[in-house]
Amino acid sequence: MGARRSKYATLGPRARDLYALGMTLEEIGAQLGVSITSLSNWKKKDSGGAGDWDQARSRHNRKSPLALLHMMEQKQERLIIQMGADDDPGLVDAAAKLEKMIVRRRREVGDYSVTLGSVEILAAWSAEHCTDEEMAVLRPIIERFLGDLRRGIV
Repeated sequence: MGARRSKYATLGPRARDLYALGMTLEEIGAQLGVSITSLSNWKKKDSGGAGDWDQARSRHNRKSPLALLHMMEQKQERLIIQMGADDDPGLVDAAAKLEKMIVRRRREVGDYSVTLGSVEILAAWSAEHCTDEEMAVLRPIIERFLGDLRRGIV
């Protein structure tokens, strides 16, 4: 039992930080060598207090320009789907306002899809031109970079 507390004491704060950055429990478990069950228990244990994982993620999302852009794009997708089922002029107005905000935010942070596309091209090129040994080194680096880019860390 003491070993578990020690593992939580040393890895719990790091796990919470990674969760705040947008990583899934599966990704965190693989990175830290902790079971998903343990991470889930740690998350429950911390809920509602100063170390609440969901609150930490929410704070990060409010601070990260890319995370905010991603959330706005997701909301836009939901609005478009809803507009297909409903002719409410209020939805059209909300979607138009949201589009203006997204365009403005993209100008502020740059369109990360260009970076994402370039890295995906690099990954495809590497798969064709690199040896298996080189790919074994390169693949996890590219995957980690893409994950960080999607979470707004880069």
